[in-house]
Amino acid sequence: MAKASAEFVVNARKPRSKKRLITTARWLTTKDAQELRQKQKAKEDAATAKKRAAINKKAEMEARKVQKAADRTVRLVEQQTTKEFKDEYLRPAKIHKTYYK
Repeated sequence: MAKASAEFVVNARKPRSKKRLITTARWLTTKDAQELRQKQKAKEDAATAKKRAAINKKAEMEARKVQKAADRTVRLVEQQTTKEFKDEYLRPAKIHKTYYK
């Protein structure tokens, strides 16, 4: 309670801004209204474009990640088959050495 009342005192002693508040309605011409609408639409379009770009970038990153994983599995399969072929190719030489020692 004491803290809240201390804040009220501090806020009461702060200088007030010299800006005047608009208390009456402001009538816009059609030209001004159209400009305001265009500015608002441009802001909204920029925001949606930014969101789309972020979504597209995320999708591209996911696609790259999946492609890297697929490439990795292909390389592992190729290495395994190469090793199997090499082992099969060298097998007769091992058999020959064991027979003729």
